Parts: sequence; structure tokens; C-alpha cells
Amino acid sequence: MPNVDRDKAIADEATQPQQTVQKQGPQDLRQSSGSIDLNRANESEIAEIDMIGKKLARSIVEHRIASGGFRSWDELKQVPGLDAMKIAELQRASRLGDTRS
Repeated sequence: MPNVDRDKAIADEATQPQQTVQKQGPQDLRQSSGSIDLNRANESEIAEIDMIGKKLARSIVEHRIASGGFRSWDELKQVPGLDAMKIAELQRASRLGDTRS
């Protein structure tokens, strides 16, 4: 004997779009929104970005000060220790705000 209610529930479930919920902590949300401005952030804030760390964060800030800020992502190639993969991570996790103070 078929179970009509069960069969209907299975059919309804198959027509509903699947939703995947990923839990994010505060740091994940900040990084995914790109709210860290590389032209304003301090070393500690930049160091929180995946693959960067304190040493690279210091190099980024020092280069930013010496050059008057980053106007394009290509300028990050001049920062010692930053390779294409780390620059891609910076692009994902941050933004380049106005260079004016």
C-alpha cells in the first residue's frame, strides 16, 4: 500500500532548490566583504588576511608610506615577498581605497 503523504513530501523536496548555509565568523565576513582598505589599514589588520602575516604586512605598510599609497593592484608587485598568489588573496580580502588622507 503506497504512502501518499511520504511520496508527496519526497516529490516536493525534489522540486525545491537546495540551499547551502556556510557559517562565517566575524573575520570571514570582514575579509569576504573586502572592507580592509590597504591604503588605510594598519599592520595588524593586514596581517589577519590569509597568507600575509606580520612580516608581509609590515612590508606592505612601509611600501605604502614610501610610495604614497597603492593606486592599482599591480603596484603590489613591487612589495618584497608578495607573489601572484598572495596578491590574489589580497584582492579577494581587501580593497584599494583613496590614497588621499
